[in-house]
Amino acid sequence: MQASAAPADWHNPEPVPFLVVKQGTDFNFMVAPRTTGNTETDAVILAELPRVMAELKNALEWLGAGAKTAVGYGRMKEDEAAVTQRQKMQAEQAEQQRERAQQEAHDAARLTMSPAEKHIDDLLAQRPDRSWNELTTLFKALEKGSASAEHRIAVVQRVKTLMQENKKWKPATEKKNPAKDNDHQDTLKVLKWMQGG
Repeated sequence: MQASAAPADWHNPEPVPFLVVKQGTDFNFMVAPRTTGNTETDAVILAELPRVMAELKNALEWLGAGAKTAVGYGRMKEDEAAVTQRQKMQAEQAEQQRERAQQEAHDAARLTMSPAEKHIDDLLAQRPDRSWNELTTLFKALEKGSASAEHRIAVVQRVKTLMQENKKWKPATEKKNPAKDNDHQDTLKVLKWMQGG
């Protein structure tokens, strides 16, 4: 359709509204891969996600989205603080998920444990210092008398096994002063506990 006359100041124009989003408005963009169920194919698809997100970021920053991008509308930039916060939240969620999975696996393992193994597990769970390894925790429990009389021999056996695995089992010593050989002294204590002492 062609106008009969060129537009002039005395005409009454009909403005066309142009809706815009307020500057500084936040948008979240998500990409969901279409997986196939095939492990190898899906691994390739999932490996491409970081690249896809990087290309989307470039497109939104350099080209923009929507109408009037040539005059600057629709250009977007990544909010670094929001990205950092999202990554922190994702890391926390992943850690919580890992802890839940560990707890579920531990609970399932406890169902098959003998009473003595459960007692050892309880002693490990109640360790006063989280930096103590299994050997240190059980050894100190025996020294303090925390191991129950009913399961004491099982705890002693576990300590002996752990000492052997860690090359700390020394029934004899070559040192001139045996009192200064800690592994030997600890082995003597375990041997005494094994005899009911």
